[in-house]
Amino acid sequence: AEYMSSAYVADAFVVADSKAADLVVSVRKQCPTVRGALIFDSLATDAERKAARALVHDNKSYVAIAKQMPDADAIRYFNARQVAVWSYAADAADVYTAIANGCNGLIASAPATVYDVYENITQTTVSGEPIIIAHRGARVDTPENTLLAMGKAIEFGADIIEFDLRLTKDGIPVLLHDRTIDRTSNGKGEPGEYTLAELREFNFSHFRSIWGERLEHPSYEKLAIPTFEDILAAFHDKVCMNIQVYDSSEHSLRTICELYRKYNMFDKGFLAMSSFEEAEAVRKIDPEVEVAVLGAWHLRATTPELKKCKEFGCRFVQPPIETLTDETFAVCRELGLYSNVFFADTDVEIRKLVKDGAAGILSNRVDLLRETLDSIR
Repeated sequence: AEYMSSAYVADAFVVADSKAADLVVSVRKQCPTVRGALIFDSLATDAERKAARALVHDNKSYVAIAKQMPDADAIRYFNARQVAVWSYAADAADVYTAIANGCNGLIASAPATVYDVYENITQTTVSGEPIIIAHRGARVDTPENTLLAMGKAIEFGADIIEFDLRLTKDGIPVLLHDRTIDRTSNGKGEPGEYTLAELREFNFSHFRSIWGERLEHPSYEKLAIPTFEDILAAFHDKVCMNIQVYDSSEHSLRTICELYRKYNMFDKGFLAMSSFEEAEAVRKIDPEVEVAVLGAWHLRATTPELKKCKEFGCRFVQPPIETLTDETFAVCRELGLYSNVFFADTDVEIRKLVKDGAAGILSNRVDLLRETLDSIR
């Protein structure tokens, strides 16, 4: 640690057996830019994955190395929590298996074997797939940003549900994308003009699909706006969460952070903030809350902006599909950032993102995204 602190180290991992995880912590305290990785005997069972997940989070080590070849389900479990999975490769067969299962990294005593496999590999061999992120839930099939939409997204196979938070008059975070409730409900005005009880009187099923028009008649006889705590109580142990925060007032951020901690979302969700200043405000309230900085739309996929996110300590980014460059995914991999692309709703778009190497895909069509990924396998 003393050597790395005094020398210029562009990028490095400090690796330790999971039974000696404190070694990683002690090195990273002296040299915070160094990344950590922990070695586990097995990640095969649910119990082993949960124990490893907790240890990785507690030690901020974000790479789990499996001595036994992990299967695709294990890798997906960790990737949804923005944790990379590496494995050991003794021969070409191990390399093929690791690639097919979606391993994020390989440790090999004969790197030439790995290179040989990649030289001869076909696109269909690579079946590791991006994480599925449901944009405002399953909003084509159910009204967006509702309990129904989130539940349906999970049924469709979402790894992460994405939703938006704004504040009521009495300071309660609720799910709402727009500045007003006009489009999605039979009410009018901003959520801050109403108490939660008053907002609950409106029907939030007046809009369905992606770019459709507001419905004159609601899809459901009654559908109330959900609170952030409603979503956490229903789904915190079922799915990970991408939580976009629109109200960055101190009360809003403090309330959201308190609920995040109450439901132990530390390795299961992150707050998506519009700027580094807002993300810094979150850190001042609770430095353990995970944040992603969205930043300016036209800059999100650029190398300088990605480097800023890395330097700030973000682990994932959300580049818009229309601003992706030839370098975006390669830079993200080099920086250890998870590239969750916003967004893709067609089979053609999804297949191209998979081919190009997106780590995750936000979609309004979670069902189609799942179907396309299944057909690629």
